[in-house]
Amino acid sequence: MSYTEATKAWAESFDRCWNCGRPAIWPQSAVIHHFVRGCSRHKNDLSTTAISCQACHDEEHNGESLGLSGWLARKMVHDAVNYDRAHVNVLRGR
Repeated sequence: MSYTEATKAWAESFDRCWNCGRPAIWPQSAVIHHFVRGCSRHKNDLSTTAISCQACHDEEHNGESLGLSGWLARKMVHDAVNYDRAHVNVLRGR
């Protein structure tokens, strides 16, 4: 998945998993988690992304999901500048 320079800089600005708090630096030990389905359509949209360690990312995709409300709450805490619930709902067709 290719990211814009802005998305790469955004991801590199975090040093911890937003879910468990473990040290995690992108791209070595962290991943960009897209919490809105269909991420390929908006993979560089910072309102739909979070930083996760690989273990939490695997859990998320193996059914132990925080759900949209959980990720939006983390988005508000860790990245309030890019928090936009209304935009996320538009992307989800709501």
